[in-house]
Amino acid sequence: MKKEELINEAEKLRKQIAKLKASAAQHKSNAIQLARERDLVRTYVDFAGVIIVVINKDQTVTLINNVGARLLGYRKNEIIGKTWFDNFVPERTRGAVIDGFNKLLSGRIRTVEYFENPVLTKSGEEKLIAWHNTILKDKKGDIFATLSSGDDITERKQIFEDLKSNEERFRTIVENINVGIYRIGIYKNKGGPYGRLMQANDALAQMLGYDSVKALLVSNIAEHYHDQQERQRFIADIVRTGFVKDRELRLLAKNGASLWVAITGKAQYDEQGAIKWIDGIIEDVSDRKRMEEELRALSLIDELTGLYNRRGFLTLAGQQLRIAKRTKRQQLLLFADLDDLKRINDHLGHALGDQALRDTAQIFKATFRTSDILARMGGDEACRRPSVPVMLSPAAGSACRSASA
Repeated sequence: MKKEELINEAEKLRKQIAKLKASAAQHKSNAIQLARERDLVRTYVDFAGVIIVVINKDQTVTLINNVGARLLGYRKNEIIGKTWFDNFVPERTRGAVIDGFNKLLSGRIRTVEYFENPVLTKSGEEKLIAWHNTILKDKKGDIFATLSSGDDITERKQIFEDLKSNEERFRTIVENINVGIYRIGIYKNKGGPYGRLMQANDALAQMLGYDSVKALLVSNIAEHYHDQQERQRFIADIVRTGFVKDRELRLLAKNGASLWVAITGKAQYDEQGAIKWIDGIIEDVSDRKRMEEELRALSLIDELTGLYNRRGFLTLAGQQLRIAKRTKRQQLLLFADLDDLKRINDHLGHALGDQALRDTAQIFKATFRTSDILARMGGDEACRRPSVPVMLSPAAGSACRSASA
């Protein structure tokens, strides 16, 4: 071979070697870059706040991050290569989970599907995981694994269930309690704050004479106050202090009947400190009020005749005497006796004796004014004191002074 040809061949060889060196350097650079990217991905995976797991088509685990390993209670090397479903899924849900896995690999369900499935930890405890799943494909486009990210929602789910249970329990109490429960929205107009009923329970609807809560909510709640000034005072006190307890006032039922209630209200505020609404309860205290009136009347009224009894007479007569003394006016006291009452009781019976007293009382009531004080002092006596100024006789004046003592 000529010298010139040898030189050419040597140059070609040198160029090929140079290309090989350049290619090797590029491969090395690519490998370094790939290693960096791989390490970066692993860092991202390990520091992700959720579980990351890759499951091969043969159901074995090829990758799991630190979060997943810690949640399951294992080291990573104790999980990699293990069959996921046999080792980390509770037996009671295993069949359904494997069925979902197979559907995902076959493309029968879309990727990034949301599932809530439990996992089984090393200690035997179950954790509820919210999974998002996708598939991994090779260069040919064939599916070879699933990539799943999961969030531990065990505590969140328990809180939700507790809240749901408490809500149901609260709703049951609200619907069955025998006191009215309400929420009134507070709005403003030129005349000041006013309320609109937003929520109520069945007890309040029945209390006000409505067939349903819905019918009550569309009514004008202001029309149910016996005294509109009481309503304005109640709302104004809530706006001023934020809380009113057991305010007794009268409401009107749908049919116009009056009822006494004890109403409690507490203001609820928005972020700006303005009142959003008032929550509270309304208790029907009509029976208690009626009983109080009856007890008050029984303490001053004679049950048989309906006239004042001794206590009632002395109380009212004493008050009238103090007024008369202050105004320097005279009062008149009359004393009447029902003759032969003992004889009626002895010969005709106490029932007719009582009837005689009732009839006598009716005669007094029909004869004198309602402003006059009529009383049964006990036995068969009755006293009358007009509440108008009249000339007093000496005997009458002494009786009045005795009554006020």
